[in-house]
Amino acid sequence: MLVYLHGGGFSTGSKMLGSRSLIYRLAARGWVCVSADYRLFGVRYAEQLADTRAVLAWVGAHAATYGGNASTVFVAGGSAGAHLAATAALSGAEVSGVIALYGYFGDAERTGPEPTSPHAYVNADAPAFLIVHGALDTLVLREDARRFADRLRAVSQQPVGYAELPGTQHNFDQFHSMRFHSVTDAIMRFAELTVGVDGVEHPKR
Repeated sequence: MLVYLHGGGFSTGSKMLGSRSLIYRLAARGWVCVSADYRLFGVRYAEQLADTRAVLAWVGAHAATYGGNASTVFVAGGSAGAHLAATAALSGAEVSGVIALYGYFGDAERTGPEPTSPHAYVNADAPAFLIVHGALDTLVLREDARRFADRLRAVSQQPVGYAELPGTQHNFDQFHSMRFHSVTDAIMRFAELTVGVDGVEHPKR
């Protein structure tokens, strides 16, 4: 199963715009996919993170109803969605792996009692990660994504994959392209290696 969280700087965006080409392709291969919203206006980061955890809990509880497998849930996101996906997974949500596309990994807020950066939650029990970033991203610099990947690799007991896409800006999953087709290939291979062939939903024959 895949749960996708859209980007938008924690203040805009919609599940209707979230990585449709990825979701359609995985669904065609038998995956159960959920594109999720989270609150955007008049809320703190902690509430958006709570929404993310609630989505993952709901998916785990209802996976079988929709033909999914609750033991093979991958959480993915773009930009701010990648931030929420990473933070939720690193702070206790039970997922098989995280797919972070052009992710922002810095502080979501400068004030508040709890840390609001995935960096603060990196630990040895982190799930497997696949981080994909555009080499020409000017909204979130590739150096920031590299730094997060390096921090994870230094402590995590699970694989941490990192890839940069040459000539690529932010939001590269919004429209179908041959480049993103290759990224989707990598995501499917990542899932296969993480949970095994039998752990991923397959199309009915």
